[in-house]
Amino acid sequence: MATVNYPAILPHPLVSDGYGFRSNQSQAVGLFDVETQSRDETRTVNVGFTFTDLQYKVFHGWFMNVLIHGQKWFNMRLDGEFYECTFGGSQPQYSLNRKIITVTATIKTRPSTGFVNYTNQRVSYPDAVNYMPSPFNPEGWYGATSDPDGTITSVTLENPSGESFVGLIEQTNASFFIINSTVSFPTEDTDKLYAAIIVKKQGTTDFVVTLRINNGTDFKDTRFLSSNSFSAGFNGNDDSKTTSLEGGFYLLEIERAAGEGGNAFSQIILMSEGGGSAPIGAQLYVQAAFFGKTGKYQGAISYNAVNYMPSPFNPEAWSPDTDGEITNVTLANPSGSSVMGLAEQTGGNYFLMTSGFGLTASIGDKLYSAILVKKQGVIDFAVTLRINNGINSADTRFLSSNSFGVGFSANDGAKVTSLGNGFYLLEVERAAGVSGSAFSQIILMAEGGGVAPIGSQLYVQAAFFGKADDWPAIITPADPDQFPAAITYEY
Repeated sequence: MATVNYPAILPHPLVSDGYGFRSNQSQAVGLFDVETQSRDETRTVNVGFTFTDLQYKVFHGWFMNVLIHGQKWFNMRLDGEFYECTFGGSQPQYSLNRKIITVTATIKTRPSTGFVNYTNQRVSYPDAVNYMPSPFNPEGWYGATSDPDGTITSVTLENPSGESFVGLIEQTNASFFIINSTVSFPTEDTDKLYAAIIVKKQGTTDFVVTLRINNGTDFKDTRFLSSNSFSAGFNGNDDSKTTSLEGGFYLLEIERAAGEGGNAFSQIILMSEGGGSAPIGAQLYVQAAFFGKTGKYQGAISYNAVNYMPSPFNPEAWSPDTDGEITNVTLANPSGSSVMGLAEQTGGNYFLMTSGFGLTASIGDKLYSAILVKKQGVIDFAVTLRINNGINSADTRFLSSNSFGVGFSANDGAKVTSLGNGFYLLEVERAAGVSGSAFSQIILMAEGGGVAPIGSQLYVQAAFFGKADDWPAIITPADPDQFPAAITYEY
């Protein structure tokens, strides 16, 4: 019997009927026949998966680490029935279209000998990249199998991770057993770091699960006590959280702000409740570890007013300029779009990121211009918002060296809003001078007012120009301290 499941957090594949791909929940006659297909008989089926970038990373990690490059058999639903399937070591084909990744593959199937009905509760991490090596395969955690003070063995056990197995760990020697010693990743000082693990106590020996985050400056520990439903007995991190799940499992989570930038890493350690090494024989079920940066922000931006900015959510389409370039990149941000433009000064003259988008105004109208930004790199510069009110132009310069504070403003008003994670919303207002045409420009400049240094880089998104009765941006508060795990139910 296959002991590995297709990840519950991923969308099910479509099945080819020879004319294209269709939903695998349909009951087409002839493609699958559980009554007539014997256990020893395998059939070849063409399937197609459609993933977001984050879903594809989960799929690829599962394919490479859990299925061992697609060699292992696994359980998956096809046409309403569970089958044991294998890629047989063959490599799926990948294609990208508008940030949607399509994976097509030929798999072999055979009837399942008894698929386990796993718990309905599922833990996933939909809003953050998981930097934990092999998060759903404890035997493959970095450093785990090479620590002489303990062992991890994967066993079949119903659990909320979406997988059919968990790691059974055991303290075997007298020193600290580092269950996981993860690889590091670069951070910025505005990042929030998270670490998490699903656990279930095995046996009667009490111990501590310690989650450690090194934020690039130093490390802090949080100790969760098995004797007290894994509540935090000591917390040196910014926050911690214990969530009781089904079947005696607990989700343990911590968060910590990044230091002064640099590489961050996390460890998961088995310890005694007094702080030393855990008693020999201490046992714990583990699964679904996480380490990463948050995908949550303190706000989401929208505009009730009419936006006259061309392609506001597509910076690559803003007016071209030979002195700079804008390239769209995938980056989580508060704009409501999954992309941002990476703008870079490349020439010796002023880089007009947007130029001359206009509207018809009446005397007394309030004109507004705004942009969402995040500094990239170490070079300082200014973002200049310019409004021509039909008579003349007025500039406001926002200085990257001072959290985009206003260095100079000739407009009627200027406003800077920090959105967390290094993002800022820059806004200016000005009264229309005459009835007629008004326009706005967004310019990359030096902080003193000249041309920006070559190599200056800035993430840009969600530009706005229009008329309104108040500051046009609506910033919807979100919980900036929300831990990354999403706990859902599947029936």
